[in-house]
Amino acid sequence: MSPSMKPLMLAWLMLLALLAAPFVARAQAPDPAAYNGFDVSAATIPLSAIQRGGPPKDGIPAIDQPKFVTASQAKLQPDDRVLGL
Repeated sequence: MSPSMKPLMLAWLMLLALLAAPFVARAQAPDPAAYNGFDVSAATIPLSAIQRGGPPKDGIPAIDQPKFVTASQAKLQPDDRVLGL
């Protein structure tokens, strides 16, 4: 290869790398189904440290009609923790 062809070849290789980068990144994107539909693309821990388990996303129903009791009706032990709102 002649010395004058080296810059042209380098330019072509750089262009090819730039064009291929989005396809490589897309191929390495995590599968949302593997993480219960959560977006883990910005995870700050290794994805291999995330384990499946528990209810799926939105799998815990809302408490729409909670049952309230007075303090005297509550069956609490002396060391039970209570959160008041």
